[in-house]
Amino acid sequence: SLVLSPTLYKSGMDKKKSLGHCKKPVVGMQVFPDFGRLLVLCDGNLEVLNLYTLDQTAPFGDKGKGVNIFCSRKGSPDYRFCVQSKKRLYFYEYTGTFELYKELVLPENISRMEWVGNTVCLGFKKEYALLDVETGQTHSLLACERSEPLIRMVEVGEMVLGYMEDVGVFVDFQGNPTRGNFQWGAPPSSVGYYLPYLVSILPPTPVKESGGNLSQSSSTITTGGIIQVHNILNQKLIQSIPFPSPPPFSFSCLSDSRGRGEFPLLASST
Repeated sequence: SLVLSPTLYKSGMDKKKSLGHCKKPVVGMQVFPDFGRLLVLCDGNLEVLNLYTLDQTAPFGDKGKGVNIFCSRKGSPDYRFCVQSKKRLYFYEYTGTFELYKELVLPENISRMEWVGNTVCLGFKKEYALLDVETGQTHSLLACERSEPLIRMVEVGEMVLGYMEDVGVFVDFQGNPTRGNFQWGAPPSSVGYYLPYLVSILPPTPVKESGGNLSQSSSTITTGGIIQVHNILNQKLIQSIPFPSPPPFSFSCLSDSRGRGEFPLLASST
């Protein structure tokens, strides 16, 4: 029988860098450890940083501006990734430089996507759909009943989707359940996968604090947010890491290194 270890892991900051020219939080990151690069999306600009020094390297190019979201091709030995701008998808391969090799048009804008094999899972406003990269055809997968779609590949042919605001479901590419559902403490803003753990960022939450007596009015404070760790084998919450309140900063984005469980990275909004 399988025995799940109760071990809790310590974490710490290794490096940090301020993107001073960005006025908004970082909304996307992707690690490419094999060639030491980190792609960062901030203020609609896709930037290329040295993974180990966080210094900026050669610029991405014209298609790196006005970007909404991007993702890499999971579980693949090549270095391909997809960039979404307006209603178009641009497919690139890194071979020392970033080479555009395919462009597809979408029926409407998306806010999340994940890519494995020849299939991209798309998060539209009201539903999840699958796109065949070779043919450009899409078909519906599952309804989305939360304010923002949430997608994370966990295994080849299996992903976790945000079904309702605080409920995640594991499904295959036909929309069939593959494991039990699980529940977050609040709607997560970002999710990463580190076999066999699903790591989620729960953003800061305003909470009303009552005064010490009836004559004192209540006030509103902001919690520092939480990182939650679930084990996908039994869907149980195994660790919660709270941040200080009031928070000195809040995390906005989590990267999981092409789904291989290496180089966990967090980006803060300040």
